[in-house]
Amino acid sequence: MKIACCIFAYEITKGLKSLGPLGSLRRNAKVKPFILEQINYVRDIFGGVDFYIITGFENAKIENTIPNKKYIKTIYNKKYYTKNHGLAIKLFFDEINDQLDKYEGFLILEQNSLVKNTTKNKKQSWINTKTKTKNDRKTNNIDTISIDHHIKYLFYQLDGNTWCHNLYLTSKDLQSIIASETSIFHDNMFLFEFINAIIENTEVTILENKIVHNKDHINFTSPKIKKVTCKKIF
Repeated sequence: MKIACCIFAYEITKGLKSLGPLGSLRRNAKVKPFILEQINYVRDIFGGVDFYIITGFENAKIENTIPNKKYIKTIYNKKYYTKNHGLAIKLFFDEINDQLDKYEGFLILEQNSLVKNTTKNKKQSWINTKTKTKNDRKTNNIDTISIDHHIKYLFYQLDGNTWCHNLYLTSKDLQSIIASETSIFHDNMFLFEFINAIIENTEVTILENKIVHNKDHINFTSPKIKKVTCKKIF
């Protein structure tokens, strides 16, 4: 069976507004636009995948970047400027609500998250976390409280040790979440708050999948723009 992958591609990235949505940009001149990298790597890992891409800010640039394939569908988030991940997740769930039995699992990726490898299979629900190394740049992170790799709570902090930019749910777990009280979710939740609501209000178990190698998961924040110096002409 296939999985469904939801990619958040609707947000305005701080400092990059003039360049357009992050998914339409390249990490460097040698690679494809970032959203195509996301699609290709997820397909390499999971095989058959249907993609549901949430667009918003300059959505035409994303539409023009992705190929016209049956397995890629875009969903426009008209409230992208005022709402957070909670609304994007709701739009995704509304789109697939009558197709849950079609998929074995569901992967949610933030727009700057590139998963190149994962050790977890499709039979468990999990999030990726990565311990910072001395070479990592300081960023805002998600830290975790876990027992035997079972997530108990996630919290947001500055300069933390780990981060989480993606979530995988099995079909069984997602059906359990959708069947739960929808009042536990709201439009302005960030992804880590959404995960905490699942842990606190449902019977779903989410495992922590620690990233071992830096290259297995890339957090893309800005493209490498080559500086060009011009000689003065006298």
